[in-house]
Amino acid sequence: GVTRDNTGVEVFNTIFAFEESPHARGLMWAGTDDGRIWVTRDDGGTWTEITPSGMPQRGTVNTIDVSAHAPGRIHVAVHKYRENDFTPYIFRTNDYGATWDLLTDGNNGIPADHTVRTVREDPDRRGLLYAGTEFGLYVSFDDGAHWQSLQLNLPQVPITEMLVHRQDLVVATQGRAFWILDDLTPLHQIQAGMAEEPAVLLAPRRAYRGLGGAARINFWLAEVPEDEAVKVEIFDAAGTAVRTYSTKASGDISSLLPPGTTIEDIPARFRGQLAGATGRLNAEAGMNQVSWDGRHEPLFTRPRGIVMWGGGGSGGPRAIPGEYTVRLSVGEASQERPLHLATDPRLATTTTQYEQQYELAVAAGTQLKEVWGALEGLRRVKQSLRSLTPRVRGQEGAREVAELARAITSELEAIEKVITQIEGEGGQDALNFPGRLDNQWAVLYGSASGPNTPLTAGVEQRYADLQPETEALLQRLRAVYDGQLAELNAKIATMDLDAVAIPTQAATTR
Repeated sequence: GVTRDNTGVEVFNTIFAFEESPHARGLMWAGTDDGRIWVTRDDGGTWTEITPSGMPQRGTVNTIDVSAHAPGRIHVAVHKYRENDFTPYIFRTNDYGATWDLLTDGNNGIPADHTVRTVREDPDRRGLLYAGTEFGLYVSFDDGAHWQSLQLNLPQVPITEMLVHRQDLVVATQGRAFWILDDLTPLHQIQAGMAEEPAVLLAPRRAYRGLGGAARINFWLAEVPEDEAVKVEIFDAAGTAVRTYSTKASGDISSLLPPGTTIEDIPARFRGQLAGATGRLNAEAGMNQVSWDGRHEPLFTRPRGIVMWGGGGSGGPRAIPGEYTVRLSVGEASQERPLHLATDPRLATTTTQYEQQYELAVAAGTQLKEVWGALEGLRRVKQSLRSLTPRVRGQEGAREVAELARAITSELEAIEKVITQIEGEGGQDALNFPGRLDNQWAVLYGSASGPNTPLTAGVEQRYADLQPETEALLQRLRAVYDGQLAELNAKIATMDLDAVAIPTQAATTR
């Protein structure tokens, strides 16, 4: 340069794009900023110019994309905006540059003034092309014959580069950061005429257990039936239902939203991610998505007013990696697709260890369900006993009934304090009032159902400690019901009053 401010912008006749082919050793492509393209097939020994006849003079060959589908196939993005030419240029050759096709004529989807900076072909579907322009992102499903916007929520800014990586589209913009379009597999499966079908279930891509890799299940509905349920179900290899989402489920997604927010405020493409917590499927006409978090149906629901520290949440046990089936049902009609749930590739956890973890999680979750069921039954009995004294007042034997009711209530309260912490009122209260039996089971459940690593000896030992302790407490509660409460019911039966309902308890052992 004339000065020492050699930033590179003054340089001309420079190689701007260079790609080595993954198909054949020694096959390389080069594009320059004076509008020329070259190829070598002997590792650079000789170069042949293969510039298309429609190449704009002094255009910049900005991107060369080597197709994954054929060795002689490349796509080239060329721009000339620095000389006030904003025409989009995308060229393609299938025969090493002997012949070329121009895929952008200004009338087939990409506007005539939307300069193209980069182009990529999807490695999983031949002819599925992505074009990054000065004003956003475009896609073609028919090998460049037609283009349409793929902007979605992407800011309308120049797209300077793109990369298809593990079925995600990674996009670099000029001034608005990197963006990723997750999961391109729906685009791989879109076919002409699909919109005319009443329902279409797309095959989900591989999901990963515990890596934030929830299985995204995409399906198309021409319309949502008013009287029939739309269901998405997950089945394991044995055909056992693991998880169900339904438009008729009673779950209320609005309870999961921030204050003042309605479901209409959430973009439709994100609503499916909320269904996992409630089982409620919010389906609409068009494309829908529901995310399976890789867990079974929840085993228990935390009662209202329970205060505890830690715990493993209320999600179901994690599913064992392996083969699953997704079923979409619209009324009586259904269709299925396979789903593979893979392990974290960084871990060496075996299938047997995952099975052991699942078994203990189910045992702990079932035991916690029984403990909370016993707690709710106990509280119903207490409520009935509180209302009993006014009902017997003035009758013969009323004092004896009242004294027995107080004795039963006292024993039930003693058991209640062992089951759960009754002094706390908010989450931070757990710092002052220690967790009780239910808190112990909740933490144990989380330790068994959460990790992707094998069970620790401590988790196994804690289960062995808690189970007999819990069984003894439930037997103590049963003794109250079978003894004192049965005696009380016999007394009030002579007063022509309804008996206090005795809760049922199911024994649970591992």
